[in-house]
Amino acid sequence: MKRQWIRLIELVVGSWLLFSLGTLVSVQTGTPSVNWRPTFNTLLFALMLYAWSIFIVCQQRRFASVLMDFVIVVYSCGFLSLMITAIKQFAIVSRFSSLVIIISLVGLFVNGLWFKTGRQLNKQQSS
Repeated sequence: MKRQWIRLIELVVGSWLLFSLGTLVSVQTGTPSVNWRPTFNTLLFALMLYAWSIFIVCQQRRFASVLMDFVIVVYSCGFLSLMITAIKQFAIVSRFSSLVIIISLVGLFVNGLWFKTGRQLNKQQSS
């Protein structure tokens, strides 16, 4: 059981890092003279949401798995958005666009593993 908690936390941290990296690369390639404040706010909000979902799952609070599923869905949509944007910009900056596409695909895979691990952990807690 403890091993699954560690795996869950590793997946959450990995997902956030991939989302952050994908967002930073995507924003930098789109407009090099970008105002970084909104990007920083987005990444900070994502970090708080990821941390909050893990915290309430660890505390076994009511609706914890629902919030975790919500966070997974929202940031999976974020990865899809990054990927679609990179595909549209592929002709302009192909090197960075392919990097964002790979990061997004890995991020979607990590979110799938996060969802699966969360479900397994939820089943064990309820039994």
